[in-house]
Amino acid sequence: MKYLTTSFRTDVDPHSGKMKTFKDQRLAEAVSITDAEATTVQYAGSGVNVDAVRKYKVSEIIYNEKNSSLPFYKAIVGIETFNEKSKKIKLTKTVVLVQANSVLDAVADVIAAWGKSTDWEILEVKKTPILEIIEPAKAA
Repeated sequence: MKYLTTSFRTDVDPHSGKMKTFKDQRLAEAVSITDAEATTVQYAGSGVNVDAVRKYKVSEIIYNEKNSSLPFYKAIVGIETFNEKSKKIKLTKTVVLVQANSVLDAVADVIAAWGKSTDWEILEVKKTPILEIIEPAKAA
């Protein structure tokens, strides 16, 4: 499975129920772009128009077990590896998606999940427009 962002529009605001165009973005767990689109329509209802589906490169997702309505933060983590052939240290970047209250909480959650080590460092953390992750079982 891979993750794809889906941007879609609906004519009903889910918060107020009023008729207006409402844009939303979710992360869908799917095997293809077509599967992500179908999963999004199945999850959000038949009145949605999927505008875009794009690949989203993420290596790990850290959920907040206490509050699932929190926003997601994208943490770019640099992992240092030593190349025996070239005798150089290489920095490999990986993306971790973290559901947290704030940037500070996201950093703390990454440290809690990855442990304290000198082999990696958090290079960047920023808030994403992703509101939720749609898993195939959730959409059904």
